[in-house]
Amino acid sequence: MKKLLLTVLVLVLAFSTIGATLASVNALKVGETTSFWSGRAGVTFVDSRFTGTVTVTRKSTDKVTGANAPEFTQRLLDVRLVDRNGNKVKFVIGPVYVYFKVTDKEMKAYDTQGLRIWYFDSWKNEWTKCETVQVGNGKNGNELACRIRVFGLYGLGQ
Repeated sequence: MKKLLLTVLVLVLAFSTIGATLASVNALKVGETTSFWSGRAGVTFVDSRFTGTVTVTRKSTDKVTGANAPEFTQRLLDVRLVDRNGNKVKFVIGPVYVYFKVTDKEMKAYDTQGLRIWYFDSWKNEWTKCETVQVGNGKNGNELACRIRVFGLYGLGQ
């Protein structure tokens, strides 16, 4: 019985550690060009117009809401920004990109089957395609990216 309880405790601790790695909280300063990621996805700020805290979180696709939700190939990416005064920032200023590192199979789906990055528009309660481009060139170096206009929830799907 003790072994069973110890095994359960170890598994709970292991899964909580894995879950904790799916989110990152990062400081951002005006003028920085930097990337923050969680797992195989992230956000890049080019010559940032913001100073604040960026939170990047991966979310399950189990309970996807909204109209016309695509079939997602990876966990969703939630990107949030709070300015130095503690205010939530909704709209992006300057070049900010979300990206997903993709497998060869996903890259083929991008080329032939319309795999794209999508944004959840909470006002309309629907998913909207984000203009998606390939970044990188080669095995294990492929990423799909899109320039974002609002901070929020993004996913890779078709």
